[in-house]
Amino acid sequence: MAKSNIYFGTDTEDAIFEWLKATTQAERDMIFTEHIYPVFHLMADKLVHKFKFYPPGIPHEEICSNIVTHLYERGLPKLDQQLGKAYSYCTRCTINYILAKRQEYYTKSIDKADVIEIDKARNVYNEMHQKMYQDDLSIFIDLWVAWYDAHIYELYEKEKHIKIVDAVLEIFRSREGIEVFQKKLLYILIRERAKCSTSEITPIVKQVRAHFADMYKTYKAENKIALYNYH
Repeated sequence: MAKSNIYFGTDTEDAIFEWLKATTQAERDMIFTEHIYPVFHLMADKLVHKFKFYPPGIPHEEICSNIVTHLYERGLPKLDQQLGKAYSYCTRCTINYILAKRQEYYTKSIDKADVIEIDKARNVYNEMHQKMYQDDLSIFIDLWVAWYDAHIYELYEKEKHIKIVDAVLEIFRSREGIEVFQKKLLYILIRERAKCSTSEITPIVKQVRAHFADMYKTYKAENKIALYNYH
């Protein structure tokens, strides 16, 4: 199963959309303070640690508060319930804010560095950028697996195809525990779990791969998990 986000549950999702519907500032402040702020602060804390965002001279608590303020002022007002889960949207907003601020601090440090230090910083930044991409992709995979799990019976009618897709999803679910990602070995894992031949597996895997690519493109552009025209 996909990783759960217990701290950001349906009650927080509901509170966010109630906040958007509120007609007075007093009502919004009450909803945000009691139901949204604690979750946003915890999410900010987790993502700051995950992306190792520690600009010198700025206390950790101030960084988290700045992120929450950004979500309140810039993120939430742009949230559209039709674009997907609030968790996905708010996570992406927070990550984008952290990436932008890291780039800002990186640029400032480069302006003050000599040539040798610039070369070192470039190497560190490239490594950092690659890590951020991997983390962002990991978040998408968790959300994508959960979405695919929920829609598998809408996407596929044959029981054999459903078993193949479930076997593919299981690889994504347990990806951190798989040491070798050779194509032939992955096909063996799928074949063993689905009890199907390679010739039966291949067309379904190609379809799932196409869905993955399309949905990741949508996720990057629109901050939502969706597959268009899948009926």
